[in-house]
Amino acid sequence: MTETPIYVLRHGQTEWNVEGRLQGHRDSPLTPHGREQARRMGVALAARLASGGVDVAVSPLGRALQTAEIVIGQLNGLAVTWRTDPRLREIGVGQWEGLTFSEVVARGVQFPPDRDDDWFLDAPGAETLEGVVDRIGAFLAQKLDRPLVVVCHGQTGMLLRGLYMGLSPHEALGLDQPQDAFYQLTQDTEERISCIAAAGNTKDNGDEVT
Repeated sequence: MTETPIYVLRHGQTEWNVEGRLQGHRDSPLTPHGREQARRMGVALAARLASGGVDVAVSPLGRALQTAEIVIGQLNGLAVTWRTDPRLREIGVGQWEGLTFSEVVARGVQFPPDRDDDWFLDAPGAETLEGVVDRIGAFLAQKLDRPLVVVCHGQTGMLLRGLYMGLSPHEALGLDQPQDAFYQLTQDTEERISCIAAAGNTKDNGDEVT
């Protein structure tokens, strides 16, 4: 992999994160805490970036765009070029989008005990894992001329990081997906950069398709 760093950020906490609802291709706005998480990520990212330029690629879903706007606002003095990229959108979970896990189970759905990381792939109308891997792999194949900041989602971000490091898709879905930290990818490895403030609510919501 390239020596040019890629920074992978998950969007800040949303209203549906708080409610435990599957978002997928649907959307909900950031909470005040989510906006603060985005601001902290921007501050920490600015401290990591050298003077010069940076490219930003953003999922077209509203929660990622809202996060990116706040993050970019903290990158003072840097030449920022940003774009949306549909390959970064979250995994679509079809008819289960907008539901909580309990509401899915109430429909009579049963999951094997070893499906903690990918149970949402069983949703009627969901994207296939192979399709998601293909679009993220195509995104990673691009040539980088300067550092790249990616603002995306929980599962999308895990798969992107895992593919970068040579993990299988199912191994990648076992990675964490924080909203109070982001990752620097370089030379086939990742480094976690924490953005937790000294005080205040730092709870993230790491178990939904977000």
